[in-house]
Amino acid sequence: MNNLGIFYATTGGNTRLVAQFLAERFEKSGLKSEIFRLETAKWADFDQFSHLIFASPTYGHGQLDPKAEIWKEKWEKMSVSLSKKPFSVIGLGNHKYDEDYTIESAQILADFFQKKDGKLIFTPLKVDGHPILQLKTKINDWGNDFLQKTQKKG
Repeated sequence: MNNLGIFYATTGGNTRLVAQFLAERFEKSGLKSEIFRLETAKWADFDQFSHLIFASPTYGHGQLDPKAEIWKEKWEKMSVSLSKKPFSVIGLGNHKYDEDYTIESAQILADFFQKKDGKLIFTPLKVDGHPILQLKTKINDWGNDFLQKTQKKG
């Protein structure tokens, strides 16, 4: 893997916190990583990276961040492709708001980018509850596993 683009949507800042934490973690391991707001991304922005991570919180009853949803709806109508580019996803949510659709954003993102010919290469990170309490445990562990898997594949 040469470089990684992390594209996130956030309203309250928790998804940005996770994206920044992982980007710093990856940088310490020698992987060039950059983070961007998903809702302002242009499709061509994805081309500059060998691997991508997409992240969004879950709102309501299993919806993406509202700004990310607008972005997604726009791009669903367009004939664009990730051309088998490797990607993974991060979803945030909280079961206390909706137990049935706690972290549905991870599945929505995975489905969307697979339909756009992306190649899902790693198990989604699903963060239930406040991420600060999980940065040095679950989120860090996922980052380590992601690095191991992607470094093996090149």
